[in-house]
Amino acid sequence: MTGADGAARATIGPQSLLARGLVGQERVRAFLASAVEQRRVGAAYLFVGPRGSGKLDAAYALAQAVLCPHGGCGTCDDCVRVAHRTHPDVHLLQPMGAGSYVIEQIRDLIDDIALAPVRAARKVYLIDDADLLVDASANALLKSLEEPPDTVTFVLLGTSRETILPTIASRCQIVPFRPVSPDAALATLEAELTAPREICRRAVGCCASATQARGFVQSAERQEARRLALRCLEVLPDADALDVLHAAAACVDAAKAPYEALKAEQDSAYDEGAAWMSASALKQLTLRLKRELTARQRSGMMEVFGAQRSLLRDALCLAAATGDEPYNDDFAACAHTYADRLGLDLLPRALDATDQACGRVRRGVSPQLALETMLFDIKEMLTCQP
Repeated sequence: MTGADGAARATIGPQSLLARGLVGQERVRAFLASAVEQRRVGAAYLFVGPRGSGKLDAAYALAQAVLCPHGGCGTCDDCVRVAHRTHPDVHLLQPMGAGSYVIEQIRDLIDDIALAPVRAARKVYLIDDADLLVDASANALLKSLEEPPDTVTFVLLGTSRETILPTIASRCQIVPFRPVSPDAALATLEAELTAPREICRRAVGCCASATQARGFVQSAERQEARRLALRCLEVLPDADALDVLHAAAACVDAAKAPYEALKAEQDSAYDEGAAWMSASALKQLTLRLKRELTARQRSGMMEVFGAQRSLLRDALCLAAATGDEPYNDDFAACAHTYADRLGLDLLPRALDATDQACGRVRRGVSPQLALETMLFDIKEMLTCQP
């Protein structure tokens, strides 16, 4: 799919991720749609931009368009599996080491590249946090980027071209993403869904992308996880150590709950493959499904931290008297408490604590430990105040 082949142009279906996603990234959407329609999808892309700009959503949208026989109709079995992130030919890689990829991950990827696709005519590898590809892991990946099989497409995701090793960046087509304003994300959600404005605003506050926000609005379980995340902060001023530990445990359990359905889908995919796949291919499928489930559960924890960060942001706006509309109207009293107790001096430190917790989880720290550490850090800030 790296050049024109004389076939009729593919048409991006209205239900495809590429057609209805990528909020605020019109140039990216047009560029990728043109590549698909002209059958000129490249072998390797590097999506660069800030967190929350929708890079991972775009990567899955491109994967859907690449694997779908119709260029991304949005309704066929391949498209549905990509949208649900259960397609056996779409592989998401995220760092497993302490702040970097480990060489075994890239070696497993290289071994998998040599295998034929399971369902579609191609395979797509999504490499998140490509900024963390360094030294041995980067060198191991280089040859695959230089001479990829005709049946493989790579999509690397990073924050900027400058943070990616030049030897990696030079082998990819660079696709820049710009920051997406909360107002633009909210307007898109309200236009697409019939949910109340306050629910859509809560989704924008705690989710990292438009696709995640859309799923949040449609998931009672994820909304309950948000409520428990904010409840952690609500009880924190008067909580003892045991209260904090119990609240954190309940929050982590709630963050995992929405993905039990994904586990059931994965079990079904494994049973389907077990009937005919070789032992080697079945092992690769098992590892891929495990990584995907871990990534989705990690995403759930990021929503937890995002919700807590949005509440602290509401408190900071109150303390600074900016007049900004809050993200969490249902926890307004809690935001006022933090505005009064922490003020303009300590609220930025509390926000930093949530960012540090996110970073710890991305580096493989236990989500519960990261959450507990964050809560105790903020508890100490509260204790220092009169």
